[in-house]
Amino acid sequence: MEKQKGAWNTGYVKYDGNIYLFVNIGIPGRTGHDYANTWEDSDLIWYAKTDTHKNQPLIKEMINNTTNVFILTRTKNRAPFNYKGSATCIKFEDTVPIKITWRLTSNDIESKPEDIDPDLVWKMLKEAPNDITKEYITLLKRVRQGQNRLRNNLLYQYSNKCCVTGYGVTEVLKACHIEEHRIGGLNDSKNALLLRSDIHDLWDKNLIGFHPTTLAVHIKDELKETDYSFLDGQKIAPRKDGSRPDEQLLEKRWEAFNKVK
Repeated sequence: MEKQKGAWNTGYVKYDGNIYLFVNIGIPGRTGHDYANTWEDSDLIWYAKTDTHKNQPLIKEMINNTTNVFILTRTKNRAPFNYKGSATCIKFEDTVPIKITWRLTSNDIESKPEDIDPDLVWKMLKEAPNDITKEYITLLKRVRQGQNRLRNNLLYQYSNKCCVTGYGVTEVLKACHIEEHRIGGLNDSKNALLLRSDIHDLWDKNLIGFHPTTLAVHIKDELKETDYSFLDGQKIAPRKDGSRPDEQLLEKRWEAFNKVK
């Protein structure tokens, strides 16, 4: 792999036919530049590096949508980057630096890395050896592939249905880690549940919890007078192979649920 021209501290890189953007929002980058990157609804307003313009080869690929673009963002210095999804350019302004508006075209939870090690990112972006850059992009691909296999396994185990609600529209069913992937790296079905996307959100916000031994759903008081009250007492469905979610990992999530008042 060859480096792009110029310093690798620009916040974007092309590798293996794809472009990866690492976007600071509301904070200066490591070079000290503080661009006005921001979200407008679901669109990202992004400024490229200093002195960029529409006729530069890599910028032309971006604004003409001839190359896949993947976006990762963060809002705190040294914090992990979070994968947001693939995106297309919907408009640009020929300013210096160039200003591009990106629209997300996919934020597939099953294909995203959880959180990206900031130290590895900055090694890559600061005149890093090629092998570190290759290692990082390979990591992105490996996690996406592992997540897809995990989801397919869970779809089989739960007969293409949410393991709590029985909802069967697969487009909104997510492979949800019990222990976050970035902590243990476990893309194993015992470390995951197949949940409808809104149920996943409730779990992430500790509005519902799963008892580690009975597998029963418990809900917070905020949900008791809502359409989600039916969840209380539901149980995680059995799996085809008779296996169960990891009890020790569920116990950790159960403790976090009970700490929230």
